[in-house]
Amino acid sequence: MHSQNKAYMGTKPYIFVSYSRKDSRIVYPLIEQLQGVGYRIWYDTGISKGSKWANVIKDKLRHCSIFLIFMSQNSNISLEVKRELIAAEFQYKKLVPVFLDNLNPQNISKEFAILKSLNAIEIRDFQIDLNELSDAIGRKTRDSEILRDVELIRLGFLPTIADFKSCEHNLTEKTKHNRLNKIVASYTGEDAQEYKIDNVFQLTSSESQAIFNLSEKNIDWMYRPEPVNLLSKTLVIEKSFVSPLRLLSSLASSYDDNWPPIVEAYSRLASLNDDSLTAQHYFSEFCWLSWGPSVETKFLLNDANCNFMVAQVSIGDEANSIPLILEKETWCNYFISNDKSLSESDIGWPMKLRGLKIVNSEKDPYFSELRNIPFFKNFFQSNPVALYLSKTQQSASASLEINASTRYYSTAYLWLILEQVDSTGKPDEEMKPGRVLPFFEHANLAFNESTRFLQECLARKAIYHVLNCAQGNSLFTHGIDGVKTVRYQYSTALFDEYMVSILRNEISKLKPYESMLVNEFLIIPECKDRRTATDVCRFADKLLHVVRESLPE
Repeated sequence: MHSQNKAYMGTKPYIFVSYSRKDSRIVYPLIEQLQGVGYRIWYDTGISKGSKWANVIKDKLRHCSIFLIFMSQNSNISLEVKRELIAAEFQYKKLVPVFLDNLNPQNISKEFAILKSLNAIEIRDFQIDLNELSDAIGRKTRDSEILRDVELIRLGFLPTIADFKSCEHNLTEKTKHNRLNKIVASYTGEDAQEYKIDNVFQLTSSESQAIFNLSEKNIDWMYRPEPVNLLSKTLVIEKSFVSPLRLLSSLASSYDDNWPPIVEAYSRLASLNDDSLTAQHYFSEFCWLSWGPSVETKFLLNDANCNFMVAQVSIGDEANSIPLILEKETWCNYFISNDKSLSESDIGWPMKLRGLKIVNSEKDPYFSELRNIPFFKNFFQSNPVALYLSKTQQSASASLEINASTRYYSTAYLWLILEQVDSTGKPDEEMKPGRVLPFFEHANLAFNESTRFLQECLARKAIYHVLNCAQGNSLFTHGIDGVKTVRYQYSTALFDEYMVSILRNEISKLKPYESMLVNEFLIIPECKDRRTATDVCRFADKLLHVVRESLPE
């Protein structure tokens, strides 16, 4: 069995683990259990390729503080385990035996005779009694909860405003760890009930690696009445922008920012089609998905099969965002209210958040209902870490605090989608790559004026594309099924209701003849007949599949 756990490689006091490889199926989960509560453990997976095994073992034994030996019928006859125990005994290391199976301590080999006089720790239900272990080895080889938490999210690793003022953009490792240790000290004490971060970038930054670190944390994923907090305290985020959105995986992220495969896929698709309009559609579809658009989540409020609402917490670009999961009741209490500062906008709000848990939305059984909704298919695999506002915080008036006087720069990738229709005026049954035409802009959501302006720009782009096709001023003068002119149907948009209103208003500003043409060649269906956010997610999945299928062997 291969262990996913990393051996401790630092300079602090640590535990040396001795065991038989034949017991690895039992031992590795036990090591994971101990590491999960902060014990610093070294074992033989820490020997790198090319190293001399015996020399590394000798060195690690010499510097360890505790010698923890997993005794079993297999280790009782293992020459390697016997040698390690003899060396540990010779160096007067503190010995802690753990018995894995029904091996009677009185029947162990003579080389292990010293263990008979020690209090052995037994395994019950494949778990070590941590209280019993702590009594046996003390806390010298165990990191505090605060230190583990702060190291997980790497507080102190990002440049501060003062650093930027002094042009110190690249912090040295020594500076980072000095700051981290000061932060740990500041949270040590009964008064420190919460961790505080300035904004969500502390979690999303590639410099902090917080999302990866948190997603890799070892947890026993059994069902609990509340989701597991990956930190020992709740979190306060001083500045954030909350929007009822979820991010789609972008083409660029799917290929690890390696653009050539995307370009190659488009080139092959375009060359397979003599129809220049289809090629143009593919081009716009690829561009739209490459940056990773968002879709709305407000429909969840009307889904009787879901008890959750999911939003997006960001600062700056929406790519620097993390999902926020709330109970529906919590969302409605705060965001659907008589408070004008909340109800006047459906786009988002600058907020201070507190009482947050950081949770594993991909693995925690508490969110299994949410993961089963088609809208979130594969979403939590690519977004395994989320924020959760605990039900116990619902009564706390400060858990969601509107910063009405403050505007944070927070963008969203605004988009509008048209679909090509056939001779009967109907689009395909499902959104189909090559038949869809997205228009898109980046907008600052924190200012309604800038968002509205770019929504108007999108509406005009769509209208004038349709008008050019209708007047024969476009390269695209033929449609589907032999139709001589191209016709479209409005499909949907980010913040759909706003966009339809703006679209109709912009059409009304045209000259009468142009308005007549647009109304003839652009169908705007009623709300119930438009595409849903789930439809858009499915289309994005299809388009990603088309990209993969179009790549050369």
